[in-house]
Parts: sequence; C-alpha cells; structure tokens
Amino acid sequence: MRGSINSQLNPLLDQIFSSVNKKDFVRAALMTSQVTLYVRHLDDYIRPPNKRRQKDAKSKYQQELNRVTGYVDKFFQSTFEENKDLLRSLTSLKQAKESSDDAMRPLASSYDDTKKALMDRVGEFVATVEGSLFEAKCYDDIIPLLRLLLRHISGQFKIHVPTELLMECEHLYERIQKEKRDHEQQLEFGDKHVEEIIELWGRELDKLQSQLKTPYLFKRLLWGSNADKASYRNMKNRLLTKVERRLKQAYDSLASRDLRSVQESMEFLDLIVQKLQKHVGGVGVKLNKLRERCKDSFIHLCNEIKAVLDAREIFRFEEKFAEYRGFTLHVPCILSCEKCKKEFALVNQILYGLFASEIDSFLSSLDAEVFDFASIRVAVLRLRKSGDFIADRLTLLNEEVPVNDRWLGKLQDLCSKHFSCGRDFGKLKFCLELGVVPSARAPAIRKAYKEKARQCHPDKMGNNSSGDAGEMFRSIKEAQDQLLFSDHLKDRSQAFDEALKGIGQRLRALSNQFMDEQQYEMTKHLLFQLPALKELDNLVVPKLKSGETQSSVREIVKGHVEKMRVEVNTHWSERRYKDLNDSISDLKQMESHLKSYPDIFSTSWNTGIVQSIETEIETLGQKARACLQSHSIAKKREGDFRRFFIEMGSVLVELPSFKAFTKHVMSNILESCLDSAWGYSFLFEFGLSLQRGGEYVDDNSKRIAQMLVGEFVHFKEVLTMCWNEETSQKPVEDVVMNIKGEHRKSANLTEEMNIDHMELIKCFKLYDKNYKSLLGEYIRPEADLNTLVQKMSALSQSMQPISCDKMWSQKEKETIPILLAGVFSLFTVLKSGASYNRIESAAGSPSLGEKLLMKPHNIQVLTLLYMFGCGKGPQSSIDSQLMQIRTGEGKSMILGAAAVIFALLVRVRVRVVCYSEYLSTRDFRLFEEVFRRFGVLEDIAYSKITAFAEDSTAAKGNIRALTESLLRGNLRSANSDLAKKRATSPEVGKRKKQKTQSALITSSSVVDVTCEYLTGKGQEPSAKDEVLLVDEVDVFFGSEFYGKTYNQVIEFKEPEVATILKRIWEVHCKGGHRLRLKDVKAMPVYTSLLKKMPPFGFLLDNEISLMLSQVKKVDGEGLIHPNAFVCCIFLPATTDVPYYLDSQNDRIGYKVMDSISYNVTFGYSTIFAYLKEADKMTNKTAALSRALVMPISCGQFSYANITPKRILGVSGTLEAIGQYEKNILNKYGLEKFVYVPSVYGDSNFHFDKAGNGIYLETDKSNFYHRISAEVMVATKSKRAVIVFFRDRAKLNEFVASPTYRKLGRHKSLLTEDMSSAEKEYVISQAATSGQITLSTAVFGRGTDFFCKDEVVEKGGGVLIIQTFLSEEASEEVQIQGRTARQGKRGSYQMILVHSDLTDFGIQASEKDKVPRNKWYEWLCEARLKYHEEQCLLIENNLQEATEKDRMTHDYFNSLLAQQESKSMEQFKNLYELIKKPPVPSLVSIDLALVIDITGSMAPHAHNVVSTVESLLIGQNALTSKLAHNFPETEFQLQLACLGFRDIDDGSNQFTEALNNGSHFTNDITNTMYFVKSICASSSGGFDLAEDIVGALQHCASWHGGGDWTSDMKFMMLFTDASAHGLFPQTSGPISNSDNYSVRHPAGLTAIDAVTSMISKDIDMFFCSFNPFATARTEEQFSQSFKSHPDNSAEHGVTSIPMVPPDAIESSHSSILGSCGRHIIFVLDESGSMKYSWSGVVAAYNQYISKRKQNQSGSDFVSVVQFDGTSRITVQQQPIFAAPEALSYSGGGTAFHPAAVDACKLARGTPRSHTPAIIFMSDGEAYDAANAAMEFSSLNNAVYRMSNSHLELHVIAFGSGTNQAQLQQIASASRAGKVHASSNTAELASVFVSIATTQNVSLLLESEITKKISEAVSDIVSLEYFGN
Repeated sequence: MRGSINSQLNPLLDQIFSSVNKKDFVRAALMTSQVTLYVRHLDDYIRPPNKRRQKDAKSKYQQELNRVTGYVDKFFQSTFEENKDLLRSLTSLKQAKESSDDAMRPLASSYDDTKKALMDRVGEFVATVEGSLFEAKCYDDIIPLLRLLLRHISGQFKIHVPTELLMECEHLYERIQKEKRDHEQQLEFGDKHVEEIIELWGRELDKLQSQLKTPYLFKRLLWGSNADKASYRNMKNRLLTKVERRLKQAYDSLASRDLRSVQESMEFLDLIVQKLQKHVGGVGVKLNKLRERCKDSFIHLCNEIKAVLDAREIFRFEEKFAEYRGFTLHVPCILSCEKCKKEFALVNQILYGLFASEIDSFLSSLDAEVFDFASIRVAVLRLRKSGDFIADRLTLLNEEVPVNDRWLGKLQDLCSKHFSCGRDFGKLKFCLELGVVPSARAPAIRKAYKEKARQCHPDKMGNNSSGDAGEMFRSIKEAQDQLLFSDHLKDRSQAFDEALKGIGQRLRALSNQFMDEQQYEMTKHLLFQLPALKELDNLVVPKLKSGETQSSVREIVKGHVEKMRVEVNTHWSERRYKDLNDSISDLKQMESHLKSYPDIFSTSWNTGIVQSIETEIETLGQKARACLQSHSIAKKREGDFRRFFIEMGSVLVELPSFKAFTKHVMSNILESCLDSAWGYSFLFEFGLSLQRGGEYVDDNSKRIAQMLVGEFVHFKEVLTMCWNEETSQKPVEDVVMNIKGEHRKSANLTEEMNIDHMELIKCFKLYDKNYKSLLGEYIRPEADLNTLVQKMSALSQSMQPISCDKMWSQKEKETIPILLAGVFSLFTVLKSGASYNRIESAAGSPSLGEKLLMKPHNIQVLTLLYMFGCGKGPQSSIDSQLMQIRTGEGKSMILGAAAVIFALLVRVRVRVVCYSEYLSTRDFRLFEEVFRRFGVLEDIAYSKITAFAEDSTAAKGNIRALTESLLRGNLRSANSDLAKKRATSPEVGKRKKQKTQSALITSSSVVDVTCEYLTGKGQEPSAKDEVLLVDEVDVFFGSEFYGKTYNQVIEFKEPEVATILKRIWEVHCKGGHRLRLKDVKAMPVYTSLLKKMPPFGFLLDNEISLMLSQVKKVDGEGLIHPNAFVCCIFLPATTDVPYYLDSQNDRIGYKVMDSISYNVTFGYSTIFAYLKEADKMTNKTAALSRALVMPISCGQFSYANITPKRILGVSGTLEAIGQYEKNILNKYGLEKFVYVPSVYGDSNFHFDKAGNGIYLETDKSNFYHRISAEVMVATKSKRAVIVFFRDRAKLNEFVASPTYRKLGRHKSLLTEDMSSAEKEYVISQAATSGQITLSTAVFGRGTDFFCKDEVVEKGGGVLIIQTFLSEEASEEVQIQGRTARQGKRGSYQMILVHSDLTDFGIQASEKDKVPRNKWYEWLCEARLKYHEEQCLLIENNLQEATEKDRMTHDYFNSLLAQQESKSMEQFKNLYELIKKPPVPSLVSIDLALVIDITGSMAPHAHNVVSTVESLLIGQNALTSKLAHNFPETEFQLQLACLGFRDIDDGSNQFTEALNNGSHFTNDITNTMYFVKSICASSSGGFDLAEDIVGALQHCASWHGGGDWTSDMKFMMLFTDASAHGLFPQTSGPISNSDNYSVRHPAGLTAIDAVTSMISKDIDMFFCSFNPFATARTEEQFSQSFKSHPDNSAEHGVTSIPMVPPDAIESSHSSILGSCGRHIIFVLDESGSMKYSWSGVVAAYNQYISKRKQNQSGSDFVSVVQFDGTSRITVQQQPIFAAPEALSYSGGGTAFHPAAVDACKLARGTPRSHTPAIIFMSDGEAYDAANAAMEFSSLNNAVYRMSNSHLELHVIAFGSGTNQAQLQQIASASRAGKVHASSNTAELASVFVSIATTQNVSLLLESEITKKISEAVSDIVSLEYFGN
C-alpha cells in the first residue's frame, strides 16, 4: 500500500512541477490541492523523498505565483520583448478568476494584482511619454516602443487590458506619429531660413545629446534600456544624409557649372560646420576638399582663358565669361584665396593688355600712312563686338566683385573712353539693381523693372517682409527712373564712329602731306587702297560717303600735279631755274609713281617743257652769237650778250638735266668768239665782269655769273686774276716773322726752332729777283722754254754730287732760290703765259697781264725755301719735317715744286702721297707738264701712301707669281721666266697707271685691293733713294696704313675651285644641313684639285674651311641704290662693310673714301656675293669665271715698314695731332714742325664752344629735331647748311625720319655711291643760299664747298653741322675746314645724341654734371681717352705687322734664291699665321653665375658652392684648363653672380653683387663669399616652376661700365626647375606646379632672353639638378638659339646635368625632385625619453619647417610612436596640415611593432611620392633583428617599384643606444644611414640636415666641374681660336 500511495503521488508532484514551469497556475493549484489531501490523510505512508518533493513543489508553486507581478517589470525591462511568462501567467490566472472552485480563489486575487500592476505600468508609461519623453521629442526612441506595446496589448494581452487604456495608447501612438511628421517637416531645409533651421537642428541635437548624459525616465520605466540613443543617432544620420546629398549636389553643380547652386551648397555646409561641428565633425574636411576642387576648377578655367587670350581670341573668352563671373561672385572661397586672386588679376591684366593693344592697333591703323580698309573693317567689327561685351560685362563685374582689382578698373577706364556711347558708366549700380547691362535700351529696362517689381512688391512678399520689400521696391523704382531718364539712351552712336568719320579728313590730309613732302610712292599706295574705302561705308550711321572721299583725294593729288605743272611753266616763264629744277625733279618722281593713273598724271607732261627749254637755249645761243659778229658789235651789245649768256648760264647751273645741252651751246659761242683776234681780250673782260658782278642787281644773277666763270676754261685767266687779288701779298718781312717752329727731340723734350729770319728773307729776295727776271724773259711768245729748262738743269748739274745728308754750303743754298724761281717761272708760263700774252697784246689792256699770271704767293715760296734749308743757319741740310699750311691755301703747288727740286737737284725718286686717290690725280695733273719739261716724269709718282709701301716691295720681285709656281711645283722655271720677262720689258714713254695687287688687313677681315698710282713710265721702280712728300699728316695715321699690312694674294684659278664654291653656295641657299669639310673632301673634284698641288693639302683644307665659314656672311638685305645699275648690300658685322653691285659692268665694289672701288675684295665673302648676285648681271658666265677663284695669301708686308730717304710735307691739321701721333712721326725721323701763317690772315671761322655751338640730345627724336631746328634757322637767314653724318647708315636713319621731310625741297644728299656728275652738281650747289646738303663724313675731307654766293656770305657763310664726335681731332678740323675757306665767313655746330657717345665711355647721366661751357673740353677729354685706348691697339697691331713683314721677306728671299724646300716650309708657317687668327696673348672672359636660390634649391646649395669653387679654384679650374690648352695665352676671368627667386617673391626676386657700378669683378674670393651667402639663404618660390627667363633677361640686360665687355661671354645657370610656361607634361595634375603657365607677367619669353644674349654674344650653360623637370626648358632655349635670325655666330646652350644618368627619371616624382616624399617618423616615446620628449617634438617641427622652406609643399607626413607597443598618431597628413604637438606615453622599448606600423604606412604611400623613414631611439630592444627584417622586406618592395633603395635614416639619441642594433636596422637598405646625436640640439641639427638632403645628387662635384671646364674650353677653342 505504501508503494501504491507513493506511486500515485509522484505523477501528481511531476504535474505540479510541469504546470508551474508552464505557468499553468490552475492545474498547478488543482494538483497541489490533491497532493495536500494525500499528505494530510496518508502522511505516514508517504516516503521522505516524496515529502521533500511535496514541499518543494508547494514552495515552487508559491514562489512562481508570487513572481507573476515581477513578470510585468520584466516585460517592460525587456522593452516589451519578454512577454511569454507574463502572458501565460495572466491567461492561467484569468481562468482561475473565472472558476468557481474555491481552490481558485487565491489565484483570482493574484490575477487582479497582476492585471493592476500591468495597467499601472502601462498608464505610467503613457503618462511619461505624454510628459517629459514626449517633450524631449525622442520620437525614434518612443515610437518603436509604443508600437510594440500596442501590438501586445491589442493582441494577446487585449483580454487583460481595459478598452479605454488600449484606445488611449492607440491615440497616443497616432499623436506621436503626427508630431514626428510635423517635427521632421520643421527640420526640412527649404530655400529660406536655412540658418534658423540649422539652429533648430542644433538645439534638437544638443537636447538629444544631453539626454545621453542625463537619461530620462526610461531608466525607471525600462530598467537598463539603451533605446534612448536612437533618436540622437537617427537624427544625426539624417543630417549626415542631407549633408552628403548637398555635397553631391555641389560637386554635380560644379561639374555642370551651376555655380549659384554651388554657392548655396557651400553656404549650407559652412553653416553646418559652424553650428553643428560637434555633431557631424567630418563635414569641415569635406567642405575644404570641395573648396579645393572649386579653386582647382577656377585656376584651370583661368589657364584656359589665358590660353585663349594669348591666342588673341577675345570672342572665346566671352564663351567662358559666365563661368568666370560665376566663380568670382558665387564661390566664396575663390577671391579669398591668394592664388586664385592672383590668377583672377592675371586674367584681367592679360585681357586689358590685349584689349588695349587691339584698340591702340586699330587707332594706329587709322592714323597710319598706309591703309588696309578691309582689315580696318574686320578690326572695327571685332573690336565693337568684344568691346560691347567688355563694356557690358566686365564693368559690371568690377562693381560686383568684393575685391578692388586694378586691371578691372583699367578696363572700365578704357571702356569709358571708347565705349561710352549708349552707356552711362556712372550708373552701373542701377544696372546691377535691375539686372540689366549698361547698354540696355528702354524696353529691356522696363521689362527688367516689371520682373523685379513682381518679385519684391509688398503685396507679393507678405506682411512679415513688408518693410524689406518696400525698401527693395523703392530701390528698383529709383534704378528704373535713373536709367530711363538718362541721356545715354538718346545716344545711338557706336564705338569709334568719330574715328571712322575722320578717315576722310585723314586721307585728304595725308594726300596733301604726301604731295607736299614729295612722298609720291606713299601717294601711289594711298590711291591703290582708295577703292577699298567703301568697305567702311556701312559701319557708321549715317553712312560714310566713300565715293566723295575718293574723288576728293584724287582731286587733291591731281591738283598737286596740276599745280606742279603750273609751277613748271611759271618758273620757266619767270626764269626761276632753281625752282624749275625742283619742280621738274618732282614731276619726274611723280611720273615714276603715278603714271598708272592717267586721269591724274598724264605722261606727256615733259614733252612741251623740254622742247621749250632747248628751243629757248638755242634761241638765246643764236642771239648771243649775233652779238659777236664783230668787235664793234660785241662792244656795243656787250650788255645783251651778258644777259643772253647769264640766261643760258642759269639753265646750265640750275637745271642739271639740261646742263650738257646748254654747255655745248655756250661753249660753241665762246669758241666762235676766239676765232677772232679781238676775241681773247673780249672774253677776258667779259669773264672779269661776270666774276666781279658789279652790274647785277639781283644776287642770284651775280651768283650764276660767278659760277659760270668757274665752269668754262675760257675764263681761267679770270679765276687766276681774282685769286691773285684775293690773296693779297703781305710784306715778306711780316710773313717771315710769323713763321714758328718746334723741334721735338723726344716725347718729353720739345724745343723752339731757331729760324734765321734774315737768311730766309734774303733767299726770298733772291728768288723774287730771279723769278721776275726769268718770267720776264721767257713769258714772251717767242721765248724758247727749253732754254729755261736747260738752264735750270745745268744749274742743278753743276751742284752735283749732292744728297739729303750733305751739309749745304752757302753757295749751294743760294742755288735753291734760283732753281725754285726757274721751276715756278716755267709753271707760270705754262699755266698762264698764253693768256698773259694775249691780254698784253690786246689794245687797251696792257696792265692786266700781270694779274693773270698763276704765281705762287709769298707763303708758298717761303715754305719751300725753308724746306730746302734756307733760314736754318750757315750749316744745314734737308731734314725730314712737316709744315702747316691751312686747308685751301695751295699745298699742291708746294708739293709739285718740291718734287721737281728733289728730282733735279738731289737726284732721288719722289713720291707724293695723299689720303685720296682723286686728289692725287688732280695734283699730279697740275704739275704734269712741268715734270715732263724737266724730264723728271719717271722719277715722280703721286699715289696714296699705301701704294708707296707696296712699290718698295714690288721692286724686289713678284712674290705672287713665284708662290703660284711653288704651289704648282715649277719654282725654278718660274724664276728664269721672270728674269727674261724683266729683261725684255719695253718702256712706255707716257704716263701710265700702274697697278699692284695687295690686300688691306684689318682686325677682323682680309681685304684684297688693287692700288693705283701715277708715274711716268711702266718700268719697275728704280733703286734710287726715295723722298716722301706728304699731303696732310693724317696719311700716317689712317686706317689703311699704320699698324696694317697688305696681303700678297694669288688668285688660284682652276675649274675644281669653281665647282667647290658653287656647291657650297648651292647647299647654303637650300638651308638645313650645312656642308662640312669632310663632305667637300668626299667630292671627286677635291681629289682632282689636290693632285695639282699635292704637298699643300693643309692649304686646300683650310681654304675650304674658310669658304664654309664665310658663306654664312653674305645674307644681308639689298638696298636699291639711286643709280639703276647699283645695289648696296650690307654685310654682317664681321665685315661691317656694304658691297655695291654694278650690274651693268658685272662687278662688285666697296666704298673707299669718297668713291666706290671695284678693286677691293673681302676674300670669299666677295666671291659668294658674286654668286648671290649672278642672276642680276649682264654676262653671268664671264663674271663668275673671273670671280670664282681661290685667293691664297702668300705674305704680308707692313705698310709702316717704309724707309724713304726723307719725309717732308705740308698739312692743315698739324696743330690738331696728339702726342701719340707725334711719337709715330718721330719714328720716321719727323721731329721738326713748322707753322706758317695763313695767306688770308685771320680766319672768319666761328665755333661757339661754350654756347650754342654744341648740343647734346638725349634721344634720336630730340636729336633729329635739333638738327632740323638749326638748319631751318640758318636757311631763314639765307645761309647754306651742310650736315655731316658718320656714315651712310646714320644718314639713312635721318632720311627715314619724319624730320627730314620737314626740311623742304632745297635739300640734297651727298653719298659715296653717287655718280661723278651727281656729286659735282650737289657740291656746286651746296654753298648756295637756302641749300641744305646732307653728306657722309668722307666728304668732310678734301671736298671744296667753295662759297661764291654773296647772299650766303652776308648771312654768315656756310654753316657746317657735325652730327657725330670724331674719333680723331684732325677729322673734326678737316670737317670744320669745309667752311670759312679762303677768307670767307662760316660757322660750325656739333649736334650729338647720347647713344652715339657710349663708345667714348660717356654716359647720359654725366652731361648734367658738366657745365655747358665745359662740354667741349669734356668731349675732347673723352675722345682723348678713347684715342689712347685705340693707340694701344694700333701698337699691338704694328708689332704683329712687323713680325709678319719679317717672315714674308725671309720667305721672299728664299723664293728668289730658288730654295724650294725651305720656301715650302716658310710658306706653310707664313700661311698658317696669316690665314688663321693669331692666338692672342690675352683673352678676357665674362662668366656670370645665375643661381636659383628658391627653396627647392636648398638641398643643392652645397653642391652649387662646391661646383663653383672647383670651377674657379684648383686643378679643374676653368683658367687652369684653358691655360693648359693654350699655354701662350693669358686668360683674365671676370666674374658676376645673380641669385634669383620667383616672380611672386617681389623685391626679393634678384640678389646681385655690384663692384663700383659693374657686376663683374676678378676677385674670386669675394665672388665665392657672395655665392655662399646667397646659397645659404634659399627660400621662396611658391610654385615648382621658376622665373628662369626673367633671371636670364635681367642678367643679359646688365649695362654697367664693366658689364659684358670681355672677348668671350658666358652665362652659367644653376637650377632644378623648369621655366614658367615650360613645366613638364605629366600623366596627372600636380598641385602648385606653375602659377604662370600661360604667360609671364612681363610678357617675357625664351626668345626675348635669347635675343638679349645673342645681342651681347653670350653663350649659355644650363646646369640642371633635375634634368627631367628642366628638359622642356633646355630644349626651348636650345631651339631659340638655333632658329634665331641674328645668331650668325652660332651661340647656343650647353646642357650639363648635375646628377648621374641613372638618377634621371621621366616620372612624376622626378618633376617634384626632393618634394614628393612621404616622411614617416618612428619616434621612441619610452620612459627614458620623458625629459627629452619636448626636444624631440621641437626637432620634428624644425624638420617640417625646413621642408616647407624648401618648397616641399607636396610632402606627406606620418608619425609612429612606440614604447613596448606601437601607435600611429599621424597618418599621411599633408605637410602643411601636420600637427605641431605630439602626445607622450612612456613605457618599455620594442622595435618590431613600430617597424610593422611604419612599413604598413610606407606601403600605403601614393605612387606620386616616395617613402622616407626616420627611425629614432635612445635605447635597445630584444626584437631589433625582427625590425630589421621588416625594413628589409619594405626596401625590396620599394626597389622593385622605383629601382631605388628605401631612404632610411636611423638616429641614435643619447649615450645609451645599442649602435649595433641601430646599424643592423639601417643596413636593411643600401641607402640606410646611421646618425648620432647626444642631445636635443644635435637631434634638431640632424633632422634639419636630413630635411635638406637630396639623395639624387650623387655625382662628385669635381666631375661636374671638370665637365663644365671642358665645355667652356671647347667653346673657347672653337669660337675664338678657330681650332
């Protein structure tokens, strides 16, 4: 039974446990009740375990029942998730509640309690939500909970919840949902009140965030719930979503250029950053990136615009303007960024420059003298379009932008000036108010007003904005009123209307001007362009009337033509011949230019006038002839004859076109008169009346009459008589007493000569007695002049033997006056004896004969007497001496008579030398008959002094013929042939012009010449002693004589030579590849030619090299010469001589003195000139056959090496020569100088040296104006003016100036290339009233501008104006001597321009420091200093010439001796000396160091200093290298240094050294100090490109006293960057690369810098520390040099990389150089670093600062800090954003974790950068080996990617480091280095050192220096020495 009871009880107990677990409290209660009955009644039978189970079951049941109310808390604590227990419990309890079983009653009570607890908690929850939680607006926290609660209570819990509570909860849920929707609507961002909404967001987020820190009742209601974070988190996420959406919208808007939207987005994001930064912290970084993107986009846009503007395409700028304006107005960050602001200003500057230049160009085209109306039309339309755009848009932009941009202001000023029509720029603000452009018309203004009114009318804006709206409405109303009622709306004109309307007037004015100024070619161009004027008609309202303008212009021109024709007839009818000549000349010019317009100019204009004039002349001739029918008729009609003769003479003098015809008629008349016995006397008296002119009332007739006397030989007696009268003889005693002399015994000792005046007077009287006696005896018609000659010859023979060295006895002295009397008496009889006899025999004129005699005056006789020893004391001889006779006072008579005396008495050859071949010929002819009568014609020669020197050599033999025989291998036969030829050479009895081929050697060229002299016979010069008679002392100092040599030249003529020359010329003309010597040597003709002269291959090679060199020198432009057959070509500066082509005679000539010589050649330059001009020649084949030869030099003789027996002479400039010249004269034995007074007494020459005689002008414009002003003042006074210019080029410049045209018609040019007839006419007219003559300086010597015009004389005589400072005072004296001649009046002025004085070392600023009355002295001092410098050069030349002369004579002697082998050796030495420039003893070199000292060059500073130091000092020094290569030459190195930064560095851009006004110095020490100082201060730069062009231009523009003056000039650039605009092209953009990529602010280009360098002959070295970055720059400069048209000297760039070849990479990083690094600091922060950490941070910051200074702005920085562990505190931050502070931790030391982090960072380095690790520790670690392995693995990866090793710096700090471990880590990379630092100061130094290290500069400086030295040496060798 016990068992049965217990077995029944166990299931019951199990059911209790099961029901309790299932929360089935009803069943549990029932089972419990049954068990209780069991226990109560069967307790004894129940086993103990079951009793215990029974108790446990009961206890568990009760416990679980008691927990039911706890399930309510659990339900709420689980956020309504744990509801099962509560739901089962409530369901079970509700069943019990509904049961009637008493056992269920306790459960019913429990149900009530649980339900009440649930309702209370729900009610409390609802109340809380409705209260504080609802107020907190934690909707995202509340709604999910409430939704879950409702789901429960409206579902399974519904039977337990009252309906009203359920409804309350549902109502609350709906209300909260609505509130959330309303709240979210409040937080939406619309177009307005964004800031308020953001502030609302901020308040809400702040409130929600604060709840995180102070929870609401959730903690109480929902124990431990985290639900209260959702609202804050969700709200923040919603905000971030909106931010991201705005960011995307901003980027999209930026891409589509919706810049207003970008502005709104950026303003929104900026407010987010300002107000909500603490809630959404990453927005600021994203906003900054957006700003950077905007800036980059703007800069890119600016670059595009600059490219467009540089292409001069403003219309394309219009397309981009909306973007441009949008960026500046709507993107806030643009104009707050300095870089963008700079780009903005630069675009505006370029636009202004382009716009202004186009306006100026257009206006200039309207003011030009040549028009292109089609182009003007295009220009005005283009300008109006672009101008309207700029005037409408850019002016408004200027008002809108928040910055004051200078260039926008200038653009607005420009628009105000030219585009104000239809605009009022004073009302721009009203245009902005309405949103219309300044050119808007009334309809557009009203439309804009209406639109604005609709937007801001108070009725539309609402009450809240009524105040603002009202103000806005009033503003737009005012704007409308201001614009609608403005006067500009009435203006319908367009820009440039007035300018276009003025074209007609301009054309009429120009046509008048051209015709007035005889610019007929310009008139022709104008007429040609006129039909195109109609292109402009429709451009102006009302339309232009182009047809009327054309007609008026043509009428003006036609009127001038007709006026000129009328003038011709008027002048002819009024017999104003000079004006008639001008008019005819004008008509001829008109005809040549206007004949294609027959309606304007009829070509039949001259038919009538020519016939009229010739008929008139013939008629006058007949009338004049009729007056000479008999003596009585002639006497009776003498007045008529004079009138007819003067009328014909006026035509002859004033009308050169009719001179030949008129002179022929007049000469026939005079000849017919001489047919009668009375004719001679009649013509003499008639000529005398013409000369004296007393019967003429008008000055012009008197002038004509006097000129006719000089024109016809029939009146020569009259001229003689007048000259005799003008040179009235002073008493000989007075003259003798005024003769002075000086004896210059040495340079420092000069004594006054003792002149025996009484002896001289005695000798003169003896002469006078014998002259009168002999003249009286032999002037009779029947006298035999041969008797006189025999008598004088016998007298001279009686004195034999006599020599120049003999001391003459008194008897011999007394013979001189007698002999001189005989010579002059013969001269007088020959020249005027016939005239004398005719006049003497004529009735009524016996006393006139004496006046007709051409006799020497007293001074000429006294000069000769003293020359031959009279007046020198009892014992004297013929000494070398010079005597001063003023210009124009008969020097030719003195020299002619002296020549006869020497030839007769001393029996020597006499050479009379002069500087002019023309004057020599003239003087020879004066005495030629005397020479012939005395039989001394063969002993007297007239020539230039150079011919005298050449004749001395010619007497020795023919060196040219002998040399050619040597070259051809037949020297011996040549000598015998020459000997035979000399022996059989016939003599020629008459005067013959001798020729000898020679050459003039200047410092830069060889000039072959054929010199001529006049002598009696064609025989070889004799071996007699020779006396030199000098006409003007200047012959010794001319450019052709002293210090110069004459070249003996063979014209080696072979067909092969012609072929080679033609081939070289052909290749040269084609351009491109030039022939080299090896190319010519490969030609078959070379081999053939070499066979003809086998031992002389060196000569042939050198001649070909000369051909190849000189072919480049014949590319000058031709100038058409006034003579139709002559063309003037200016050669390059190497010859600096123009050649003249005479195409009629197929010859090329050069200017020699006052004429063109066709006997002068300039080696191969002349030969190639023949090839160039061949097609213009008459007989091309014959001309080239003559010209194509090989001129081979075979010797040089020194001109100065002359040894005449005596040198005597007369000169007009003896007083003007200086000490140097006198020293030269002393070398020739000329120690005595005698000064003879003038035959005319005191001079009437006037030169106001202290006042208006000198003018110094600052520029060409003032210079020309001053010349014109002084000329006009003189001509108004009826004076004549002759203006002398230095050369034809200077004269041409003046003629091309507008000033020349203002001088009127009476002006003439006098130049060397004119024909003889033209020269004679200009010279004859030069001294006439009102005449202006513009002449080259060569006519300032020896040209007789004799004044016969009394009007000129009365006005003050001829005015001479010299426009240049003569290098020699004697030239100035000669030019002055062109006026006030022979007693006439005259004055002189000097008008100079500063630019012409620089050669004399005169600076423009000096003038103001010198008083005007001291100007002439100042100029003379400068000239003297310059002259002294030239004298040194002359002496050097003389030494060289003397040595060449000696070698040539030695060679000549060997030839004559037939020593062939010796001759060949000597010839080679001589040839190489002549044909190659001699190695100079001194060469100066200018070397300018141009060093980039921007920040990026800081790593290279040491290399630059070391390189320069090695270049200047030591075994690789430049001078050492050159001295080794050229030991015979001394090199002087002049150094200069320029440090340069970039454009934006402003005043710090250039740093340069100055030494006493010059940039160059020879002080190497100071130069090195300066180089070190500037290299130590590298800074600035701003972008990666640098202002290399500006630096080179600045350096080349140095113009101090000693700047760029050396023989050779070099510029050496050190840099690591490209020039602006030449930055390398890369695959991706590089920030901060080039701020001036499109245009240099100053407009500079590489071409500009190269042009400046070429102008100063500067070569360039480009030393690059980053060859890839500079490659484009080097290429640009190289190409600029190669293609430059002026680079005939082939200057160029030598590139020298300053890094080894394997360091040159074409990569992104190589452009950045040392900038693109990712620096990873690995810093030990273990406990031992505690007290040093601040020093570590300071060193870290110094490194950052140094990298920034070095322009390393693209660097990234990362920091790993380690102790026992590792942490990354800075990760790949841009260096400018790197933090300054680093926190400190402290702990143990482990290397491996830090190495892992560092390698991880390194592997994340962008491809544009290279990693560099700086590892610093003060201790040791157990894991160093592992750390080293990490770094080694990283190094391998870096090497595979970049082919370079990891840059790894390991720093041992303090004394406790384990060096072995750190070395192990450093060894992980081949580029690893260990640095030691004992304290923080040393640590900072190490960091700074690493910051400035450039790891690619691995090449030793010595190797670089050696390369530079070799490069310079090569250029010196090639360019200067010709090797």
